[in-house]
Amino acid sequence: MLTGVLVQVVQSLVSKEKEKAETQALEQNIARVADELGKGESGSLSLAEFEELVDLAKHPELIQSMHDHGVDIAAFVEHTRFAFPKKGGLLVDEVIDMAKKFCGFKPATVRDVVEMRKFVSMELQFIRLELKAEMELAGNMMKAINVNQHKLDLRCKEGHPVLQSVTGLVSPRLGKRCTKDGDGRSQ
Repeated sequence: MLTGVLVQVVQSLVSKEKEKAETQALEQNIARVADELGKGESGSLSLAEFEELVDLAKHPELIQSMHDHGVDIAAFVEHTRFAFPKKGGLLVDEVIDMAKKFCGFKPATVRDVVEMRKFVSMELQFIRLELKAEMELAGNMMKAINVNQHKLDLRCKEGHPVLQSVTGLVSPRLGKRCTKDGDGRSQ
């Protein structure tokens, strides 16, 4: 029994060391590409620089390294785009930490769930604001239509309201078709 426990402890230590070595290689690759972008000394990336960092055409070796380390690249890029502040940027170390969070061998934590909840809440707030703006626009359009309704009313020469239909102009009051010149006679 003691041997089994020792084997488990050794296996756990080996897997942690292997994971640490793999994440160090990933960190080095991201830091190297950030240095190539000239951000090693300042340590801050703008959103445009991040987009360049994860551009497959420009840095295929980084994307391959991320894939080899089990990073969910699409989720990492989407989450990191969301994490960028409106003004300024993220530190290279913060980008590296985010990449490590999206490694396949990392289980989800309570913190991850809380961050996801914040993300979803912020996205819903954004959708609410867009919907509110669209509703206000529609309301303004309806007000403009109501104000200008008299300009839209069509009437025949006798003054009957005329509806436009597929088959022609029809006077709803008389149920008769107005002629082309609008004299109100039935056809």
